[in-house]
Amino acid sequence: MELQYFKEHGAPPEVPALAVRAGDFVFFAGGIAAHPANGIPDEVKLSKELPYHGSNIDRQLRYIYNNMKTILESHGNKFIPYFSCGNRFSSTS
Repeated sequence: MELQYFKEHGAPPEVPALAVRAGDFVFFAGGIAAHPANGIPDEVKLSKELPYHGSNIDRQLRYIYNNMKTILESHGNKFIPYFSCGNRFSSTS
């Protein structure tokens, strides 16, 4: 089976892929709310005066989900965020 790797735009070659496609499946791992070359983006920061003093989890997840959505949609797929809590699955939309 051929594997297809997806990196964040502008990421240096030594940075691992954000996702890998194997057949009909796309697997994501290690997504963080920072760009590998540019650091913490403004949309994640709480304060421009204190850029490294924490971030709102909502801003971080929005950034990570947007990266996932961009990768999926650029290859003709749809992003529908779901989360699991115990044995129940719920849509975040």
